[in-house]
Amino acid sequence: MFFCNFVENNEKMRIEINQVFERMERDRVQVMAELSQYAPAALSQNPTPTRWSALQNIVHLVEAERGILSYMKKKLHFEPNPKQTGWKNQWAYIKLRIAFGLPGVKIKAPNYLELMPKTLDLNTHSTQWATERTDFKHFIDKMSDNVLSSEVCKHPIVGKLNVLQMLKFMEAHCNRHYAQLRRALQK
Repeated sequence: MFFCNFVENNEKMRIEINQVFERMERDRVQVMAELSQYAPAALSQNPTPTRWSALQNIVHLVEAERGILSYMKKKLHFEPNPKQTGWKNQWAYIKLRIAFGLPGVKIKAPNYLELMPKTLDLNTHSTQWATERTDFKHFIDKMSDNVLSSEVCKHPIVGKLNVLQMLKFMEAHCNRHYAQLRRALQK
């Protein structure tokens, strides 16, 4: 009985992972198409001295996804069979989603994500992001069912999450930054 539920749950998890990933990729392509309509100066213009430009938001998202993938690769290299996620991980994920949904709540980016390249170029960062996404998808597709539901990802605030939880966070994170970059272009 447990084995059947385990298999069924992992099949459902894989389906949901693919659905989240497809939405994320569709949204990424749409946003990049929107940004291609703007002049480079508009994409690089900071709306205020303390707010990121549209391109800086993109760079942040690319670097965040690169960091998540790098962490997962390193984690699985040193710990091929990580601990399964449980209720503590689910509770941490729920708190993260609630915090992300509250208006006015700012979550400071980790320091390494705040370092921006001197030159920002839409085509360069678009290509990098497409490559990162492809690598990310291939890596997840090769994971065993056991690894998909394990503590293979780490959020800097709430700690360890499984792949589906991290992808759902990434989707919310992207959507938040898409809104920010659109506001930056309206200034």
